[in-house]
Amino acid sequence: MSLTSLRELPPSLAKLPRAHGFPVPWFVCYFNGKPDFRVIDPVKRLRAMKQGLCWICGERLRPSKTFVLGPMCVIQRISYEPPSHPDCAEAAMRICPFLSMTEFARREAQLPDPSKIETIPLMQSHNPGVHALWTTTAFRRDDTLVHVGAPSSVTWRSHGRPATRAEVCDALKDAHARLEDKGHLPVLWLDELHREAIALAPPDPS
Repeated sequence: MSLTSLRELPPSLAKLPRAHGFPVPWFVCYFNGKPDFRVIDPVKRLRAMKQGLCWICGERLRPSKTFVLGPMCVIQRISYEPPSHPDCAEAAMRICPFLSMTEFARREAQLPDPSKIETIPLMQSHNPGVHALWTTTAFRRDDTLVHVGAPSSVTWRSHGRPATRAEVCDALKDAHARLEDKGHLPVLWLDELHREAIALAPPDPS
C-alpha cells in the first residue's frame, strides 16, 4: 500500500481518527481507549442496520450501497457486515492490509477476551486473495446476517488491483469446495449458486 492511497481518501474517511497511520473505521471496537481493527463493535453494527449508516465512516447511506464480500459470501449472497458508501468501500479495498495484500492473514494473537467480543459467523480466517465490491440498492437482514440484493455492479479486486477472470474463478472454485465441505447447503443448490457467481466474474481481456 502506498502513501498515495492514504492521501486519496474520500472526505468521510479522511476525517476519521487514525491509529498506526491508518484511518480507524467507524465499526472498530475500542479497548482501554485503543482501537482493535480486528474487532467489530456490536452496538455500532446494530446502529448501522437500524439507522442506515455507512459501516466504514458512520455517515448516512445513499440509495446505492456497497458490500465488501469474499468469494464464499458472493456465492451465498450474504454478509455479516452492513453496507457502506461505494467510495468508502473502494477506499477500504485499497488501504486495508487484509483486503489489499493476499498474503496478509488475520492475526489471532492477543485477541480480547472472547466473552467480551461478538463472534462473527462464517468468518474466513484465511485470506481468499480476491474480494468483490458488490453494489446494490436492496438488502434484507435476519437476526444474524445480511442478505444482499441483486447487484447493479460487481467489481473484483486482488493485490489492490482489478482481479483477473482466472483469479476470480479460482477463488470461487475454492469457496465452492469449502462450502461443500461444510455441508450447510444442498449440493444442487450450491452448484447453482456457484454458476451464478461465475457469471459475475470479469470477462477475459480482449
